[in-house]
Amino acid sequence: MNNNQDIELLLYDIERWFDCKMTEDEEKQFKIVLASTSLNHPAIEEAKAVLGFNTIKSVKKSRKPDSAFALHSMWKVKLTAAALIIAVLSIVIKLSLTTETPDECFAFVNGQCLTNEEDVMRLMMENIAALNEGVNEAQQEIAEELEVLFQDSRL
Repeated sequence: MNNNQDIELLLYDIERWFDCKMTEDEEKQFKIVLASTSLNHPAIEEAKAVLGFNTIKSVKKSRKPDSAFALHSMWKVKLTAAALIIAVLSIVIKLSLTTETPDECFAFVNGQCLTNEEDVMRLMMENIAALNEGVNEAQQEIAEELEVLFQDSRL
């Protein structure tokens, strides 16, 4: 019967503590009682956890999972190294096979392949010059039309 009274009193004190209705002296005494009690109740365990009285027990691991982990790590390192070697080799092979051939086509003009880079550059410059000439002509025409419109508006 004494155990039930102790639990009821402790639960009442826990409720008061959670509601912040204890004095500092009562709280110190409550913490001492809570830390030393062997009574079991979910509210008691919760209060102990909140106060940090519960500790986590360390469990010693068996050696078997460690060796399995080490084996897995070893394979992971080996596979990573193999993938890296394959990547480097593929880059080296790709670079060694991509050499410039003199028959490369730089541009198609009127359905013909031009392989001379200087001819391609000359044609590009001619096209740019023609384009600039067309732009200049268009600007000149617009300027003339604006001048005519401006003169007409003065009259």
